[in-house]
Amino acid sequence: MEPSCSAADIKKAYRKAALKHHPDKAAQLLVRNENTDDGFWRDVVKEVYADADHLFKTIAEAYNVLSDPDKVKMLSQIFSDSNNNQLVVIFAALN
Repeated sequence: MEPSCSAADIKKAYRKAALKHHPDKAAQLLVRNENTDDGFWRDVVKEVYADADHLFKTIAEAYNVLSDPDKVKMLSQIFSDSNNNQLVVIFAALN
């Protein structure tokens, strides 16, 4: 994503990343593929869910900032012009 992306582009990237990294989706893939009756796999599923949940919340926080022009403006003032791309790197890494 470019710093000049429209609100619609930001929303589209958010929805794509949120669907791709939803915690239930990540845990379901493991449940389908492994025997969760085994204690080891049960623990693995819990860890994967926790990590996916954290990532999902990070995506939501990024969208919250990037979709608010006032927050983007405030962050743009904090970062120098050469570092402004850091504001949109979050979505770029997740897509």
